[in-house]
Amino acid sequence: HITKGQTIITSRKGQYNKNNKTLYFQRRVRINDPQYRILSDTVNYNTVTKVAHFFGPTNILTEKDSIYCEKGWYN
Repeated sequence: HITKGQTIITSRKGQYNKNNKTLYFQRRVRINDPQYRILSDTVNYNTVTKVAHFFGPTNILTEKDSIYCEKGWYN
């Protein structure tokens, strides 16, 4: 469980790389933000750029849209 401002990230397994300020999450990854929600299996999240790179089945949900993909990024 990681909180950065209003963004909350949870997963079953995670690692933090302090050199590049990147979080690596695996298994039931959930990113909850007031503007969106991401549900995935594997996510790399850069805490500086706030860009999430995901690998595997992923759903991105906003108030207006629902996106499914298996590899990509979201900022």
